Amino acid sequence: MVYVASGDNSLNAAEIDEMIKGFYERSFNLVDLCTKTSIPSMTVQYYRETVNLLSVQSGFFKAEGAEFRMASPLYEKNTAYMREMGLADEIFHTDLITNRIDIWARKTAKVAEAIRATVDSTVFDAFNGTGTQTATRTTWWDNSSRSSRHPIDDLAAGIDLISRVGGRANALICSPYMARFMGMSDDFKSTSSPAVAVNSTGEFQSVAWVPGIGRHLTIAVTNYASDDAVLIADTKKAVTWNDVEPLKSNTVITPGVGTKFWAWRIGAAYLVNPGMVCKISDTKEAP
Repeated sequence: MVYVASGDNSLNAAEIDEMIKGFYERSFNLVDLCTKTSIPSMTVQYYRETVNLLSVQSGFFKAEGAEFRMASPLYEKNTAYMREMGLADEIFHTDLITNRIDIWARKTAKVAEAIRATVDSTVFDAFNGTGTQTATRTTWWDNSSRSSRHPIDDLAAGIDLISRVGGRANALICSPYMARFMGMSDDFKSTSSPAVAVNSTGEFQSVAWVPGIGRHLTIAVTNYASDDAVLIADTKKAVTWNDVEPLKSNTVITPGVGTKFWAWRIGAAYLVNPGMVCKISDTKEAP
């Protein structure tokens, strides 16, 4: 007797779409730190503020009966161009009829991850744009002497600069390498509660209250950050992501051949307030 499996061994469009979106959301997305808009245009005009937000910095009091002083925002008018990010693949007929669920998952996951990584790269480039503030590091974060690593001093300096222009830093954006050594520094472990354990999977976690800094910070670990620099930011005020079209997919089934699918996202990230980002460079000790 020959056993024949019952049921439909094909994958329909809704199932593939659900798999792609599920795999996309399972990892940390740097875009989630941004302010989000949905302007349906392939070009978006925006205003990039300067560190000095107003043309007049003081003298806002007035005498009775007098007019208020004139003050205008200081900004540059810019244009952001939306980008199409996507990828295609195919699940072959033989993998469908033999229920190779591992292959279905691997192929949809890789497409989702590729798009997520491309979006992350675009967002990081925006945070790392021109005109941001800078702070000088005290010592190398990966100093060969563990007791000489003092990242909290540098974080405090960056937070101070952002606070002075009306921001409230909420995130540290860094590479897996820098996150690793920051978590291994003695002063960081002794002042944070609980101690932070950061991995290199591209995910992040929130740091509990840090007395030396005076607030919570989200450690956003991304492979697009340099091993020799970190960014501190008030992320919502700093960068905007515009979704022309959120993550979507489409599927074409060819009987006897396979199921071809592709997914895409259309949008762009742009730096609207460089003063809300502080870059600390030269954090890695030269080999």
